[in-house]
Amino acid sequence: AISAQESAWGTSNMAKKDNNIGGINDTRKARKNNVEMVSQSFDSTYSCVNVITKTINSRINENYDTIGKIANSGRYCAKSSADIWGRNVVWIANRIKDEYNRLLEKAHNNA
Repeated sequence: AISAQESAWGTSNMAKKDNNIGGINDTRKARKNNVEMVSQSFDSTYSCVNVITKTINSRINENYDTIGKIANSGRYCAKSSADIWGRNVVWIANRIKDEYNRLLEKAHNNA
């Protein structure tokens, strides 16, 4: 759900150009260029997913264990957009869950 939000379902420039489906910032390059955000480039979306997983696990280990806490931490998205970001991620997660349940029920009925 976070990747869908961060990459506009894989259609963002960061996703297409840099395989960055997580909105991962290259802080070193950003500081060097004196800008707020520079997309981190990945060889594949799989590599990006590995970084996203490590990032989220780090946040959970820091007791940011809900989407709301992750959003409001300022460590994954800007605090100014935390409320809408969090709501969007939860909405996407619920849509994914609903679709999963629909497909599961369909498979069960066809068995």
